[in-house]
Formats: sequence, structure tokens, C-alpha cells
Amino acid sequence: MNIIKCVVPISGGKDSQCCVKLALQKFDKSEILGVFCDTKFEHPLTYAHVDKISEMYGIEIVRLMVMYRHWLKNTVDSQAMLRVFVQTN
Repeated sequence: MNIIKCVVPISGGKDSQCCVKLALQKFDKSEILGVFCDTKFEHPLTYAHVDKISEMYGIEIVRLMVMYRHWLKNTVDSQAMLRVFVQTN
């Protein structure tokens, strides 16, 4: 079991990739953990790039997912709330 010494937040963009490269200058890839917060509203190319970052640099990237359905189910107009959420984020 490896000890994680560096956690890198991963958005799927170029800045996240740069942070991974910087982390690799100081830590071994086995000591780095990437964390991607999956909103389920990401562009398919974002998901592909997150996977590519993991493959290119040999780091593990975990995906955190929030279950919006539970939150939306308890609202009066869940479709309207979903539209607001997507438009503002």
C-alpha cells in the first residue's frame, strides 16, 4: 500500500494537467492521487482527457460523484431546478 503524499484536483483541463506535471517533479507517481469531481454534466472530451492524464502520467485518478437526483427529487419543480443548475455552473 502506497502512502499518498500529494492530492491533485483534476478538472480535465490543461491547468490540472500542469499541476500533475509539477507534482511529479517532487513526488513519485505512486504518491500522487488525482481527484476528479464528476458532475455528470461534463463534455465527453473532458472525460477522455481525464483518462488520458491518468494514462500519460501513470497516476490514479478517483472520480467523486454527487447524486443530484436525490436533491432534485425533493424540489417542487425538479426540471426547472436542473435547468438553473446547468445554466449557472
